[in-house]
Amino acid sequence: ILPVTALLLFGACAQNPAPDGPIESGDAPPRVAVANNNWADMTVYATRNGATVRLGSVTSMSSARFALPTPLIGGSGDLRLIADPLGSSSTYRTQPVLVTRGQEIEFTLQNNLALSTLSVW
Repeated sequence: ILPVTALLLFGACAQNPAPDGPIESGDAPPRVAVANNNWADMTVYATRNGATVRLGSVTSMSSARFALPTPLIGGSGDLRLIADPLGSSSTYRTQPVLVTRGQEIEFTLQNNLALSTLSVW
């Protein structure tokens, strides 16, 4: 009888999350993890449909994480990341990427920017 009573007690204490309850990881905005292996400090931007948003700066040989702004998530148009080296007139622009809530973009910048990589997890 005791195991049955314990089972009923624990079952009664369990709750189903409310539809508007706490944010789960799948509802979190996408994050951009930038690893800057370049000798130059970088300013990182995200762009979609002509709208460009500055995500932040990453110093040489370091890394940083940024939240992707809500207006750039989903919808139509190509989302691209841009790396702008400090003191240089050239920039690096990624291929289009599709990202949804709860995902993370890994953007690894190399000393030769053409060898940089982008992954979505």
